[in-house]
Amino acid sequence: MQHVSAKFSKKDGDMSDQPNGVNHFINLGGIFTYLFVLGVAMLGGLVRFIRHLNNSREPMPLGKLACKLVGELSIAAFAGLLTFWLCLAWGVGAAMTAVFVGVSGHLGGQAIDGISSIYSAWIEFRKGQQQ
Repeated sequence: MQHVSAKFSKKDGDMSDQPNGVNHFINLGGIFTYLFVLGVAMLGGLVRFIRHLNNSREPMPLGKLACKLVGELSIAAFAGLLTFWLCLAWGVGAAMTAVFVGVSGHLGGQAIDGISSIYSAWIEFRKGQQQ
């Protein structure tokens, strides 16, 4: 597992100063934004799946292949959604957010592991602030 270091400010992840708090955060951009984010993330996951399929040496039954594809796309969508929310919280621009979402979708579980490390660092930072 790679070490992730991040610098947090007092306001990172704090949505209390936003209009309507969390509700504004969740509804930001509307349904089309979320469909776009999920599409970009899943496209990244599809690229990963195709690359692995092209590198495989053994034929696989179609049913097993379909199950693996659904799993890959689900993980990619989740990783992309988490990345999108991080980018929103950190004020990343739209174009870079799309890049990060696509790469996160391609990385899948590795991206989720990285986000988990960022979350752990954030929790430790918050604990330090409260002492």
